[in-house]
Amino acid sequence: MFIPRLKGLYAMFLREPLGYKILILSALASAIVFSGSAFHLYAQVGAKLSAAVFFGAAAYPFRGNRKVFRIMMVCMVLCLLLAGKIWLDA
Repeated sequence: MFIPRLKGLYAMFLREPLGYKILILSALASAIVFSGSAFHLYAQVGAKLSAAVFFGAAAYPFRGNRKVFRIMMVCMVLCLLLAGKIWLDA
């Protein structure tokens, strides 16, 4: 049940425009790379902001499914709030 759903999401991702694919992959990669503890505190702010961009861009194709869209938008807002908290505490 889980594998066909992943295949469907992958097929949906492949149908998206090239700019969207680049945005999603670069935001995900930068969120993963800069979230490490070896980087400065401001790099972690950048990681949270790129995670917010990732969640916002990934939510775009799910506009029709309100439940998934709302969950991803809540994740985006949480990432923005965490980035602001880290920025203000630094």
